[in-house]
Amino acid sequence: MSSFQDLTVNESMAPSIQVMNQDLIRLDRFEGHNFTRWQEKVLFFLTAIKLSYILSDDFAPILEEKADDSDECKKELQEQRKKRNDDDFLCRGHILNALSDSVYSAHRTIGTTKELWLALDNKYRIEEASNQKCNYFDFKMTDSKFVLAQVHELQLIVSNLNNAEIVLPCAFQVGAIIAKLPSSWNGYKKKLKHDETKHTLESLIRHLRIEEDSCKRENNDQAAEKANMVQENHKGNKKRKNSSSKQNYAETSKKKFKGDCFYCKKFGHTARECQH
Repeated sequence: MSSFQDLTVNESMAPSIQVMNQDLIRLDRFEGHNFTRWQEKVLFFLTAIKLSYILSDDFAPILEEKADDSDECKKELQEQRKKRNDDDFLCRGHILNALSDSVYSAHRTIGTTKELWLALDNKYRIEEASNQKCNYFDFKMTDSKFVLAQVHELQLIVSNLNNAEIVLPCAFQVGAIIAKLPSSWNGYKKKLKHDETKHTLESLIRHLRIEEDSCKRENNDQAAEKANMVQENHKGNKKRKNSSSKQNYAETSKKKFKGDCFYCKKFGHTARECQH
């Protein structure tokens, strides 16, 4: 089987192919990461074209014809078997066509469609869960971002762990969030650790929101106060500069004048300063 894109499809598959071409969008290629998201998209796609039953654990096998069956019954069973085989072929083709070249090459020889689906699930769901666990435990909050935004990032990792069937208890998540608070929150972190209240995840996030909003208001007030001080200092410096400039001009004018007064003919003052 070289490539499902190059295979010739017989006439019995035409209706399914027509529905696929008219109503559905091409699937993204799976590169080996974000498996859960890819798997959900593929499953939705297969459900929309009525092929997802091939992956089900509980669909009934088609019975073999018996010698005493009527011709009509035998024909019906043959048609059901043919449709099942055609659907299985199409379902497998859609899954393989949604794989990148490297992932495709590693899985193209796996037997049935159901075996292929389970092989992908067993391999990449475990890898994804392992990566998410590392992401969770290695996650560090910093002072360069808002705390609530970082808590949201941490909760997204928890959601991915849940998808991988790894459930973290609420009490564990509360302790982890408190432990991961950035250094500027050390005082508040100690307060939470010594608090006898048993916080839920929701109550902890609510307390963090209140504290962060309070810090934002305080920082805004300090910034406004600092801006006012700078503005007042600027005005004061401007006034002192203007006053000093006038004084310097007057002194300079006195220093520069070396002749006799135009009115009284005396030395040492100008006509504007003359008292006679």
